[in-house]
Amino acid sequence: MSELRQVVSEILDGAGVLLPPHRELRVRQGAYAAGQRLLPRALGDADLLKEGARSLDLTEPALTRILGYGWQQAEGLAFLAGTPASLRPQVCHAGALFNLGIVLFDRILDRFSDRAVLLSQYVTPTFLAAHLSEMPPKMKLSGDVAIDALMALIVEFLARSRRLGGDRHGHAALGAQLHAMHLAECESGANLRDHSSPTLAVWRALRRKSALPTATLSRLALLAAPNRGDGRRAATVASARIAGEAIWIADDLADIHEDWVAGNWSRPLWWLARASYDVPRNIEDALRRVVDGGLAEAEARRLALRLFQLREIADDYGSAFVRSFQAIVHAWLEEFPD
Repeated sequence: MSELRQVVSEILDGAGVLLPPHRELRVRQGAYAAGQRLLPRALGDADLLKEGARSLDLTEPALTRILGYGWQQAEGLAFLAGTPASLRPQVCHAGALFNLGIVLFDRILDRFSDRAVLLSQYVTPTFLAAHLSEMPPKMKLSGDVAIDALMALIVEFLARSRRLGGDRHGHAALGAQLHAMHLAECESGANLRDHSSPTLAVWRALRRKSALPTATLSRLALLAAPNRGDGRRAATVASARIAGEAIWIADDLADIHEDWVAGNWSRPLWWLARASYDVPRNIEDALRRVVDGGLAEAEARRLALRLFQLREIADDYGSAFVRSFQAIVHAWLEEFPD
């Protein structure tokens, strides 16, 4: 076990915010089973989805897990929002597509620079606005299987979102969230460490990129449950906000090696730069400073606090969402660099 993983695991375990191993395994198995059921019918063209994922070095088991975790998160938010039982499968299906779409988008931007240029030409604010409308156009193919699969996911997600019902304010809020997410993703490519300082503007851009997806996911549940009362609406919005912050912490710790190599800013690298004018020499030096300087411990305590806050909300409105999120944190811990 790496020192970073050990520090974070011990603090989370000591705070009592992780699932017991047998429950974590059950939740994870449930997510995988949900992904397996959905994969053949996630899109009209299941082969396009699988081929696109393979071209991005994503295996079918990984594809299944990503869909399954998206299904579980959407299901948990639907329970929080009080979504009618008849609409929950539709919310979960859309949520699973959304989760996979985020992963594919990030993967293209972070690992396939040539494809990222093509992606920016096809997935644009104009593309989103057109397919958010009630009469969307036919999708134009790019010729790249991964980008075409991603666009098909977006188009299907938006079509399913429209079918959830809700009022025009709910759909406008979902559209605004999607446009903000797209802008945050595009900004992330400009915030390289060699080209920018660790400013508050960079910090806010990092936060938007990591925290907005869960907030957007919550909009699906709220669309399908527009009249369930202010208490449930507030609990759903608060849970999504807290989970988004937790994702930012956990994901950036897990990806510190990848972000260093790519030259990206991330939470821990931003903190390191703000704390000292002496820039780390390499990734090994950066990891040592994160652990020895107390940053890993501080971030783990922030993560534990957010998991505790989610559990408090669950005491009043149900634990499905927090359980699924705790299982995701377990999965992230396994991705921490050695």
